[in-house]
Amino acid sequence: MTREDLIAALTRKGEADPRVLALFLGGSLGTGKGDAFSDADMILVVAPEDHAAFVAQAQAWAEALIPLLIWRAPYPGQPLFTAVGEGWLRFDLTITVPGRVIGSQARLKALVDKAEVWKSLPPTLPPRAPSADEIEAIAVETLRILGLLYVVAGRSDWAVAVTGVGLLRNQLISLMVMDTHPQLPPGALHLKRILPAEDIEILASLPPVGPTQASILQANAVLAPLILNRARAMLERAGGTWPQALEDALRAHLKAKVDFEFPA
Repeated sequence: MTREDLIAALTRKGEADPRVLALFLGGSLGTGKGDAFSDADMILVVAPEDHAAFVAQAQAWAEALIPLLIWRAPYPGQPLFTAVGEGWLRFDLTITVPGRVIGSQARLKALVDKAEVWKSLPPTLPPRAPSADEIEAIAVETLRILGLLYVVAGRSDWAVAVTGVGLLRNQLISLMVMDTHPQLPPGALHLKRILPAEDIEILASLPPVGPTQASILQANAVLAPLILNRARAMLERAGGTWPQALEDALRAHLKAKVDFEFPA
């Protein structure tokens, strides 16, 4: 079975199931920008009175079409399921109700639409600028992660610090994505389509990281200003206040405990 076969099978099953009011293809495939490596993001719409029961038996509903290797709910309590089927076919299934479909006509392709749900969606969604709280949360988390250098240095456990560098890199990517003002949170596996070329170049130029003191300190010295300077500029545009006291305390802490300073 190919990805297209799976989408066709889900469409036929949705058409035949009287509980299914609509079935949409979302993500990059829904916008026509997917490629051979894109997964299938499926949004299934049922009546409110059918929702709880359908969510409870969603795995069996999907497994009737394809043997499942993975089926999990990444956000407990939310009706979003991530699946991998036989042949490593990747798809997500969100189960919702009319009036709760997240997306627009430009981003969702109607495969089944018995209740004309697609017509009720807005043609497009406006770009969404990040809030000051979202930006500040990344700045504070970055400062917290940087502060853990004292712990790994004290224990001389530089292998653990490789994970910390990965966390910092994720903070930088999150800021870069936020700075594009996406309509909806984008997928994480196609940065070249999401980010401008200059940001891709920044990510490509980050130093390789090994489990040594020199490598870890170099990576932190490069990543800290990249994240904090961007966050500071974004926070200013959003009308927020920079956590200067926290940054000052961190710098004093690292200088005293690790004899480490990162560029302003």
